[in-house]
Amino acid sequence: MASRDLSERNPVAHVDDYTAALSRLSLSAGSETSLEMHIYKDGRPATDLHPYLQALAHAIAIDAKDLTYIHVHPVMLLRGTPATSSARVMVYSNDRMTVPPDMLIRLTAREAGTYKLWLQFRGGSSLHVASFVLTAS
Repeated sequence: MASRDLSERNPVAHVDDYTAALSRLSLSAGSETSLEMHIYKDGRPATDLHPYLQALAHAIAIDAKDLTYIHVHPVMLLRGTPATSSARVMVYSNDRMTVPPDMLIRLTAREAGTYKLWLQFRGGSSLHVASFVLTAS
Protein backbone atom coordinates (compact mmCIF):
# COMPACT_ATOMS: atom_id res chain seq x y z
CA MET A 1 0.00 0.00 0.00
CA ALA A 2 1.36 3.45 -0.91
CA SER A 3 1.93 5.85 1.96
CA ARG A 4 -0.33 8.88 2.20
CA ASP A 5 1.03 12.38 2.71
CA LEU A 6 -0.89 13.89 5.60
CA SER A 7 1.66 16.59 6.40
CA GLU A 8 -0.20 19.46 4.70
CA ARG A 9 -1.79 21.48 7.49
CA ASN A 10 -3.32 24.51 5.83
CA PRO A 11 -6.80 25.90 6.54
CA VAL A 12 -6.88 27.39 3.04
CA ALA A 13 -7.14 25.33 -0.15
CA HIS A 14 -6.84 26.76 -3.66
CA VAL A 15 -8.93 24.87 -6.21
CA ASP A 16 -9.11 26.15 -9.77
CA ASP A 17 -10.46 29.75 -9.50
CA TYR A 18 -11.73 29.20 -5.94
CA THR A 19 -10.31 29.47 -2.45
CA ALA A 20 -11.89 27.41 0.31
CA ALA A 21 -11.08 28.48 3.86
CA LEU A 22 -11.79 26.49 7.03
CA SER A 23 -12.09 28.21 10.39
CA ARG A 24 -9.92 25.59 12.11
CA LEU A 25 -8.07 22.32 11.60
CA SER A 26 -8.82 20.79 14.99
CA LEU A 27 -11.63 18.49 16.04
CA SER A 28 -12.78 17.36 19.47
CA ALA A 29 -12.64 13.58 19.55
CA GLY A 30 -15.89 11.98 20.66
CA SER A 31 -18.04 15.08 20.24
CA GLU A 32 -19.39 17.25 17.47
CA THR A 33 -17.14 20.02 16.17
CA SER A 34 -18.46 22.90 14.07
CA LEU A 35 -16.18 24.18 11.33
CA GLU A 36 -16.95 27.31 9.33
CA MET A 37 -16.23 27.04 5.61
CA HIS A 38 -16.00 30.08 3.35
CA ILE A 39 -15.62 29.83 -0.42
CA TYR A 40 -14.14 32.73 -2.39
CA LYS A 41 -13.63 33.43 -6.07
CA ASP A 42 -11.20 36.15 -7.14
CA GLY A 43 -10.84 37.23 -3.50
CA ARG A 44 -14.56 37.81 -2.94
CA PRO A 45 -17.31 35.54 -1.61
CA ALA A 46 -18.24 33.22 -4.49
CA THR A 47 -21.58 34.05 -6.12
CA ASP A 48 -21.73 31.20 -8.63
CA LEU A 49 -22.11 28.24 -6.27
CA HIS A 50 -24.87 25.75 -6.95
CA PRO A 51 -26.22 22.68 -5.13
CA TYR A 52 -24.31 19.46 -5.64
CA LEU A 53 -26.37 16.26 -5.40
CA GLN A 54 -29.20 18.23 -3.73
CA ALA A 55 -27.02 19.71 -0.94
CA LEU A 56 -24.98 22.90 -0.44
CA ALA A 57 -21.88 20.73 -0.68
CA HIS A 58 -20.56 17.41 0.60
CA ALA A 59 -17.86 16.93 3.23
CA ILE A 60 -16.11 13.58 3.50
CA ALA A 61 -13.53 12.80 6.16
CA ILE A 62 -11.53 9.60 6.57
CA ASP A 63 -9.60 8.59 9.69
CA ALA A 64 -5.99 7.96 8.62
CA LYS A 65 -5.62 5.15 11.16
CA ASP A 66 -8.58 2.87 10.49
CA LEU A 67 -10.20 4.50 7.41
CA THR A 68 -13.44 5.27 9.28
CA TYR A 69 -15.61 7.26 6.89
CA ILE A 70 -17.64 10.36 7.80
CA HIS A 71 -19.99 12.00 5.28
CA VAL A 72 -21.95 15.13 6.14
CA HIS A 73 -23.76 17.90 4.31
CA PRO A 74 -22.79 21.45 5.27
CA VAL A 75 -25.57 23.78 6.30
CA MET A 76 -25.94 27.52 5.77
CA LEU A 77 -23.90 29.63 8.13
CA LEU A 78 -26.14 32.38 9.41
CA ARG A 79 -24.31 35.38 10.80
CA GLY A 80 -25.21 36.14 14.40
CA THR A 81 -26.41 32.58 15.01
CA PRO A 82 -24.31 30.41 17.35
CA ALA A 83 -22.59 27.51 15.58
CA THR A 84 -24.12 25.22 18.18
CA SER A 85 -27.71 26.15 17.29
CA SER A 86 -29.78 23.61 15.46
CA ALA A 87 -29.92 24.03 11.71
CA ARG A 88 -31.84 21.96 9.24
CA VAL A 89 -30.11 20.27 6.34
CA MET A 90 -31.84 21.59 3.26
CA VAL A 91 -32.50 19.54 0.15
CA TYR A 92 -32.09 21.50 -3.07
CA SER A 93 -34.10 20.09 -5.95
CA ASN A 94 -33.14 22.83 -8.41
CA ASP A 95 -29.46 22.63 -9.26
CA ARG A 96 -29.53 26.01 -11.04
CA MET A 97 -30.25 28.00 -7.90
CA THR A 98 -27.31 29.60 -6.12
CA VAL A 99 -26.17 28.66 -2.65
CA PRO A 100 -24.28 30.81 -0.11
CA PRO A 101 -20.47 30.76 0.10
CA ASP A 102 -20.55 30.58 3.91
CA MET A 103 -21.26 27.13 5.32
CA LEU A 104 -21.11 25.25 8.58
CA ILE A 105 -19.70 21.73 8.67
CA ARG A 106 -20.49 19.63 11.73
CA LEU A 107 -18.20 16.64 12.19
CA THR A 108 -17.96 14.05 14.93
CA ALA A 109 -14.59 12.31 15.03
CA ARG A 110 -15.03 9.07 16.90
CA GLU A 111 -11.50 9.06 18.31
CA ALA A 112 -8.30 11.10 18.42
CA GLY A 113 -6.14 11.04 15.31
CA THR A 114 -5.56 12.50 11.88
CA TYR A 115 -8.41 12.90 9.40
CA LYS A 116 -8.31 13.83 5.72
CA LEU A 117 -11.27 16.03 4.76
CA TRP A 118 -12.52 16.64 1.24
CA LEU A 119 -15.12 19.32 0.52
CA GLN A 120 -16.99 18.80 -2.77
CA PHE A 121 -18.76 21.88 -4.11
CA ARG A 122 -20.12 23.01 -7.44
CA GLY A 123 -18.95 26.38 -8.70
CA GLY A 124 -20.22 27.51 -12.08
CA SER A 125 -20.85 24.32 -14.02
CA SER A 126 -17.93 22.32 -12.55
CA LEU A 127 -17.36 20.18 -9.49
CA HIS A 128 -14.43 21.27 -7.29
CA VAL A 129 -12.78 19.40 -4.44
CA ALA A 130 -10.84 21.12 -1.66
CA SER A 131 -8.82 18.96 0.73
CA PHE A 132 -7.61 19.51 4.28
CA VAL A 133 -5.89 17.56 7.03
CA LEU A 134 -7.55 17.77 10.47
CA THR A 135 -6.40 16.61 13.88
CA ALA A 136 -8.79 15.29 16.53
CA SER A 137 -7.67 15.32 20.15
